[in-house]
Amino acid sequence: DRAAVRTALGNLAANAVRLAPSGSLISLSCGEHAGWAWAAVSDEGPGIPAHLHERVFERGWRGRHDRDRDRAAAPDQRGLGLTISRQLTEAHGGLLTIDSEEGAGSTFTIWLPMAPDARTDDVVGRDHLHPLAQPWQALRLADHQPA
Repeated sequence: DRAAVRTALGNLAANAVRLAPSGSLISLSCGEHAGWAWAAVSDEGPGIPAHLHERVFERGWRGRHDRDRDRAAAPDQRGLGLTISRQLTEAHGGLLTIDSEEGAGSTFTIWLPMAPDARTDDVVGRDHLHPLAQPWQALRLADHQPA
């Protein structure tokens, strides 16, 4: 369902745009790895401490940086975007992972199986929350290699 995947990815991008500092880099990348298609949104925002990684997907959860924002500037932010993105991804047999460190930005990745025998063990850890494979890092390195 292209519309559902577009919605999931759009929610990730909207969060990155809202939380990343002005003038910082937000990147969208995609590819294939170990029988999975993936699409990642990376930002240079405030990042999320490891002990909160599972909580970010809870309905209504808002991080400190969201709560500190002027509510008048974003009254429609209800903490549903990541929950919806995860539900839409899982409805397609996929996974939504987080790679984030406080003060170092975040990468959220949608993983969708390309074949019925695609193994989750090839791309995510046992917690199904953190990626084992980080193919977007190879893309970033390729972009910065000297000519």
